Amino acid sequence: MTEKPQAVRVHPAIRLGGAFMAVAVVLAVMVFIGMSTRGIFSTAEINPRLLCIVLAAALIGAFAPAAAGRRDSTSRIVALFLAVVLAIGSRFVPNPTFYVVEQGWLVAYAILFLLASLILRRQTMKP
Repeated sequence: MTEKPQAVRVHPAIRLGGAFMAVAVVLAVMVFIGMSTRGIFSTAEINPRLLCIVLAAALIGAFAPAAAGRRDSTSRIVALFLAVVLAIGSRFVPNPTFYVVEQGWLVAYAILFLLASLILRRQTMKP
């Protein structure tokens, strides 16, 4: 007889660490795209499209990791579906600029999110 896969309960700090890491990667990619298209010392615009993409990345980072052979939970499927809807829907939202920052601030935020994710994951893994 084969065993049924069980849903795994993931510690909230691991989920939050994954979300922070995904946000750090998205911010780093946005900085790279901005530097390659507008130059190194240009500004970055914070707008609804960017916020939707960052939120979608946070959802993916929090709910995407899964162990092989484990059953998917309903909350994971709903969160990933919501992330896809946010990513696609970001193309259709109005795009006013909320805030303009230098790209160095996005790099600083990305480093901050990366450090926070590593600290959260490390603290959770301690026995």
